[in-house]
Amino acid sequence: MKKHFALILALLLTVVSLCSCKIGPPSERVVESIVEKSIPEQAHCESVRNEKEHVYYTFRSDLRDLTFEVIAFQNQTGFGGYWERIDYSKAVREHYKNDLYAELKSCPYFRGRKEDAEGNYPFEFNYRSDEDARKIAGVIAKLNKIVSDQFKYTPDADLTSSKIMCFRMEILKIDQSKDDAVIYILNGTDGEDVIYQKIVQGKQEAS
Repeated sequence: MKKHFALILALLLTVVSLCSCKIGPPSERVVESIVEKSIPEQAHCESVRNEKEHVYYTFRSDLRDLTFEVIAFQNQTGFGGYWERIDYSKAVREHYKNDLYAELKSCPYFRGRKEDAEGNYPFEFNYRSDEDARKIAGVIAKLNKIVSDQFKYTPDADLTSSKIMCFRMEILKIDQSKDDAVIYILNGTDGEDVIYQKIVQGKQEAS
């Protein structure tokens, strides 16, 4: 009986010992492997910054002047370890944002955009007539031309994907409810005619 009790006690101590071991953050090599599988643009880890519960891995594109972070969050559920978030799309949106605003500043139908840390609020447009809608379509086509630059670095990527870019346009006719707004996502390819048809035909894409 004593031997049986001693064996159980030893097993319990082993389990407690294993559970109490702190699992360290993922290595730079591991994170680079995760990024390589998740992001179509070639990049390498430039630096690592450990801040208690979060570890920040700064990546630089091998193809252009673009940096983004991968953040490893310490698991707080009691199981230990870390989970990673790749902020590539945030960096891409920031990369093109100023050029988009430069084009939008002369558009009388552009109403602005809420700004947040993630940069994923829609650009808002209001219009009254089909003629106005046509002009908005022309401006958005120019925005598509700007972001088409992304294809140089991710040739086969879907620019409407939240993993890549996902710049959203919210286009609302003055006499309609906000629920009727058309959501158009820049894809880097559509021209004015295609965008105009999507505006006048009503809501085409979910936000």
